Amino acid sequence: MLERQKWEKSYRSVDHCRDILLRLDAQTLDRRALRLSNIPSIMAFENSQQMPEWTWDLLDEAEACFVDGNYTGCIVSLAAGVEHGLRELCDGGLDDGLGKLISEASQAIKINQIEIDSLRNLNNYRNNMAHSKIDNLSDGLQIQHGFVVSDPRNQTEKEMVIHFAKESKVQEILLGVREAIYDIFYRNPWEPKPTVAQS
Repeated sequence: MLERQKWEKSYRSVDHCRDILLRLDAQTLDRRALRLSNIPSIMAFENSQQMPEWTWDLLDEAEACFVDGNYTGCIVSLAAGVEHGLRELCDGGLDDGLGKLISEASQAIKINQIEIDSLRNLNNYRNNMAHSKIDNLSDGLQIQHGFVVSDPRNQTEKEMVIHFAKESKVQEILLGVREAIYDIFYRNPWEPKPTVAQS
């Protein structure tokens, strides 16, 4: 006989949830505003069809996730947007992963080494996250970003340092990839494939 579950579901009222969100908004507004200010505006292409719509949407979603402090969502959306865009641009197969698409793009279209490095940096970070190699994500971040832990035994302080280092790392990836993908599509305009009429 199955053991009875030891947890129970409960639902909060909409008014209670609204109060929670208003308090969170007040507490996080300055940090969100700072993150948003660190994302430079990029003028849209003259031809709005120069990049697939799904790619635009996923890049926008990645930015929104970063501003809200959802760094995992930022990386997932960013990687999905890049993967979709490169697949469309290079006529890649549906089974081609991001790593393979980056290699194909480096051979098939105008793309420079800085852009390739940015895309590979995203792919490596996404892979570590997707395969639960969490320690790989924070490895060296404290040293890399100049954070100091005053008491090595203070776990809360360590976690706070890693959190801010992670924010900095994800911002670096987001801005590098965002610039790279806009430049790639600017130099290699995407042409929507004509729809085939069904008879």
